[in-house]
Amino acid sequence: MEVEKQIKAAIKDMSPGESLRTLGTLIETVMSVAEESGKGIRQTASIPISDIDLFPDHPFYVETDDDMNDLVKSIKKYGMITPGAVREKGNGRYELLSGHRRLWACKLAGIDEFRCEVLELTDEEAVLFMIEANRQRTRLHPCEKGQIYRLRQKYMDPYSSLQDIRIEAEDTPRRINAYLHLSDLIPELQDLVDEGRMSLGPASALSCLPHKYQRLVLDRMEYEQCSPSHEQTLRMKRLNDDKNLTSEKIIGIMEEIKPNQKAHR
Repeated sequence: MEVEKQIKAAIKDMSPGESLRTLGTLIETVMSVAEESGKGIRQTASIPISDIDLFPDHPFYVETDDDMNDLVKSIKKYGMITPGAVREKGNGRYELLSGHRRLWACKLAGIDEFRCEVLELTDEEAVLFMIEANRQRTRLHPCEKGQIYRLRQKYMDPYSSLQDIRIEAEDTPRRINAYLHLSDLIPELQDLVDEGRMSLGPASALSCLPHKYQRLVLDRMEYEQCSPSHEQTLRMKRLNDDKNLTSEKIIGIMEEIKPNQKAHR
């Protein structure tokens, strides 16, 4: 009522034409403010899972492990407690941003619909939202982290430094650069890194080798039943940088006895 009195007082001495123009401007302003206020409001809906597509280049793993089995049991009993997040693709379909494990659990539970928030985001906003929503998990595999850094590097400010894109305080620029290289490894070596059977330093050095040499290293690892040290992989990298790396040199390096192996031979 107070606002109504103020409007009447403001237009009391205006001509009919001025009053209409003023009221028109006021209505436009109110509608504009309402529209801006509505932006970012998340609407929750139950969407058929068949209408939802996975996000392209999604870096996070969905594993059917004990945690997944527990999640399936929980969803069967209680339903989805925390909704996922999607965005409209404009063709009647949706793109999944958050809730990849929950979506898979719903499928395993025989549920046809997915409860989620429907967001309006640009491509860049969607990528960054997807990363932030998923990286809050308790454990990230090294190769997942590498893909996160690759996406952040691509979609954040082009002038961002490696320090700017880090997601954990202990990740130095050098370490981030190592994570970025993991996507250049052959899948079998990526699995070894994610399983904790190869550390980040040697993996980063091996990623610089052509895939044919990476496969040779993998073969020798299986034959020798040991992993190359960081020093050995750096030597391979330097030889490759100088265009002097050969299969014979890789085999020779891999056959060397490392200090931690001497006691076992």
